[in-house]
Amino acid sequence: MTSRSAPSPLPAAIPSARDGGRFTLVDDRPVPLLKLSLQHYRHPSGAQHFHLASDDEHRAFNLAFGTLPDDSTGMPHILEHLVLCGSERYPVRDPFFMMIRRSLNTFMNAMTGGETTYYPFSSQVEKDFQNLLSIYLDATFKPHLYPLDFAQEGWRLEPKDATDRDPDASGWQFKGVVYNEMKGAMGNTEALMSEALAQTLLPDTPFRHNSGGDPAVIPELSHAELVAFHARHYAAANACFVTYGRLDPADLQARFEPYLAHRPGQALPPLQAQAPVRPPASVDVPVPLQEGQDPRDVSQARLAWVWGDCSELSEQLLGELFDQLLLGHAGAPLRLALESSGLGRALGWSGFTTTGRNGIVSASLKGMDPARYDALPPLVEGVLAELSEQGFPDEEVEAALHQLELSRRTISGDRFPFGLELTFRVVEAWRGDEDPLGYLDMEAALETLRERVAAPGFWQALIRERLLDNPHRSFLRARPDPGYNADQAAAEQRRLDARVAALDASQREALLRSAEDLARRQASQDDDSVLPDLELSDVPSERRWAQGERLRPGLSIFETGTNGILHQVVTLPLDGLDAADVALLPLLTRAIGELGVGRLDYRQQAARLNAICGGVSAWTDLRGRPDDLGRMQGRLLLEVSGLARREAEWTGILAETLSAQRFDEHDRLRELLEQSLAGLQQRVGWSGNSLALSAAARGFGGPAGLSHELSGLGRLAWLKGFEQAARTDAGQVAALAEQLASLLARLRGGPLRLALIGDAAADPATQASLLRAWEGWALDEVEPPREASLPTPAVSAVEATAFTTASQVSYCALAFPTVPMAHPDSAPLAVAARYLTHNFLHGHLREQGGAYGGSASFSSQSGLFGLTSYRDPRLADTYRDMRAGLAWLAEAEDDAQLLKEAILGVMGSIDRPASPSGEARHRFVADLFGFGPERVNAWRQRVLATRGEDLRRVAARWLPADGGVAAVVTGDSLIEASGLAWPRQAI
Repeated sequence: MTSRSAPSPLPAAIPSARDGGRFTLVDDRPVPLLKLSLQHYRHPSGAQHFHLASDDEHRAFNLAFGTLPDDSTGMPHILEHLVLCGSERYPVRDPFFMMIRRSLNTFMNAMTGGETTYYPFSSQVEKDFQNLLSIYLDATFKPHLYPLDFAQEGWRLEPKDATDRDPDASGWQFKGVVYNEMKGAMGNTEALMSEALAQTLLPDTPFRHNSGGDPAVIPELSHAELVAFHARHYAAANACFVTYGRLDPADLQARFEPYLAHRPGQALPPLQAQAPVRPPASVDVPVPLQEGQDPRDVSQARLAWVWGDCSELSEQLLGELFDQLLLGHAGAPLRLALESSGLGRALGWSGFTTTGRNGIVSASLKGMDPARYDALPPLVEGVLAELSEQGFPDEEVEAALHQLELSRRTISGDRFPFGLELTFRVVEAWRGDEDPLGYLDMEAALETLRERVAAPGFWQALIRERLLDNPHRSFLRARPDPGYNADQAAAEQRRLDARVAALDASQREALLRSAEDLARRQASQDDDSVLPDLELSDVPSERRWAQGERLRPGLSIFETGTNGILHQVVTLPLDGLDAADVALLPLLTRAIGELGVGRLDYRQQAARLNAICGGVSAWTDLRGRPDDLGRMQGRLLLEVSGLARREAEWTGILAETLSAQRFDEHDRLRELLEQSLAGLQQRVGWSGNSLALSAAARGFGGPAGLSHELSGLGRLAWLKGFEQAARTDAGQVAALAEQLASLLARLRGGPLRLALIGDAAADPATQASLLRAWEGWALDEVEPPREASLPTPAVSAVEATAFTTASQVSYCALAFPTVPMAHPDSAPLAVAARYLTHNFLHGHLREQGGAYGGSASFSSQSGLFGLTSYRDPRLADTYRDMRAGLAWLAEAEDDAQLLKEAILGVMGSIDRPASPSGEARHRFVADLFGFGPERVNAWRQRVLATRGEDLRRVAARWLPADGGVAAVVTGDSLIEASGLAWPRQAI
């Protein structure tokens, strides 16, 4: 390959002057709590632009269109995929994924909701922001929407064997990225129950349709219908632009203007709430069950009501407050009744949510014996009946209001960057035709809510009106069906047979030609010089790190913007543990903060925490040394956060928890274990690729070998075995409780490290209060901090394994053990993962193979290099492609552009920031483990210095095409059809 030419300049048709065109400023209001102002602009076409003006260099953009579905063909979802497959200004077949390679974005995606499609991105680099803005605007307003892209991303009918020119009915298949994605997405209990709930509760609204697409209906969608849907919905009158950060609105609007004139369109009619008063519905929902699997793994019952029209913020906040009162902590009345009933393993989706203008309240349990489903409604109604007589205690209402304020003040940004998160709040207001200011600063709305709920008898009347006397309800029961997947496959084959039988000879020939055309298109090389680009010189010289100071040895202070919330973190070294102790760590961290403390039982402690702070969380961090994966180190961390103005009420919580944590509440401990089991079981359908990767690495030793047993499928098997043993031996839980108490007692004596994080962290009185809480405890005053050594898992031989469950798709993984961060090959391996993903796996696994995702990854902390696919219709062919990709990598010719793109991807992942508190926490922990700025910035430089010969060298040394260990999460029928004679383990 040769290096590609430089990108072409921006076409003159796109204005670059500071002329905002016809946008008019409607208002400009400050949001003091968030240190920004909300500027609202309106365009004659109906388009609206909300700019969150801030001095933040971390800029964000979100373009939203109302996209109400008319059916379950997945039209909004497929369109979201298709607009990113090439546009008028960027006539390449994959500009979105190509830009991921040449960007330093901190977030870049597109997503389809039930009523809205979003196109969000963010970046800390202004040039990168402007590049992505060009791509997103042209993609959404002027996409090509080619039929071949529709066939690739949506659905198509093509022969299984590309060489067969005259296939019979059994020789054809449905394919398509969205088609396969939705087969995976709709193959689990939670998704099937949610779809049934919308159909029974909201039958008069567009939400009765599956906006993502029902695989049984997707093949009814035509390309012409999709093009018409785009023309109707992706119009200026139906568009909302939201931007955040250090940006000039006039410059932005000059970029928007040509696209608004191109497609003005008409606004969609406003959303309507479901008509009230429908008869109660009772529905059985078939869900997939693997032969021999415990039905409780997939069982669920849900009772739900339509709460009412929640288009106004005041009604949404009332629903959220009611949710907090019913379920907000372990002692809350409905949560306590559900979790302690013995009917199920854990809560299913329960609480208040909004779907369009409709508020919905649900009470659900999963992990139930289906024979006991009918016990759920009287249990829930009994709790509500009691509350309708007594109401809620004043102190509980005050505590719930406190939690609402906490949740609304919290600056997250660990999932979405903070500014981008705010843009979603603005879009929510826009779709409901509400004032966005209230969604950003809810102080006034919360005060109004406080006054409203203080009226005598308010809660009693509300519960009777909205729930007990409301016939607009549904009771849903999941019915585990071992034949579900076989029935689905047979139904798919019948649809396929009917479709093929209806084809005449010319239509068959047209489909064969289309398949050949698509294959040629997928294999073609586009001229990507039309796309905007970055250079390595655009990469910031260093990662931005949170800056703290040590008030004294053992205590770090991070003064950072947290919107009035204060965080305290304490960490203990995990020293002197054996392998059995390490296996207990997930149970220990699950129990801390969820059991009683001192004289308070878990219900009393939960109510206390609910009233004064945001609760206690605990986790462990286990990793190898930067220079030696064979020397494990680990720490136990606990955190509490709360309103800084109320710090005196909760500053001693962590010290109390460590010193007086109880483990004698055996029934509650059993509930926590069952909740962990239910949570891991649910992860199988949503994160099967990560579970398969940790399973493939289970014999690697070091940190890579731990996750399978601590948080993966090995942990799931352990939890199932423990549950089974505890049924026949009541002493199992008591023995486990003693082990946990002993483990925490031994850890308690270790030297502590403390961190204080927030905009009030520099206050001397706050610091003094924290130090008083820890008087008598030993602080770790050694610099650098003492290494906390752990037993290192031994390397063991494992074979390729199929972990089977009731799945219609596969999650494939191929794993290789490599090197720690300090090793010279570590940085090239990180670049190699991106290079392999961008230039081989994406095309072979996703575009051609039909998987929803296919990629390679490298962890510098565990040394694990993995290749994975997600919601994959193939199995054996995917592994052949993975190994072919490794062989290709070992012999890849030098290509300066492709290498630069891979390096940019790694740099973006290194430099991606978290929330202000998350950045401070990251710095605090990184320094403890020796992964702080000096080491990471040195590693960044090695990434930047990576060359093509480095990729070939590390591929040959660490990634042999015939090596590695494979594991797959899949269905029994899929592994049988694959021809792979791998041993199986049922999940």
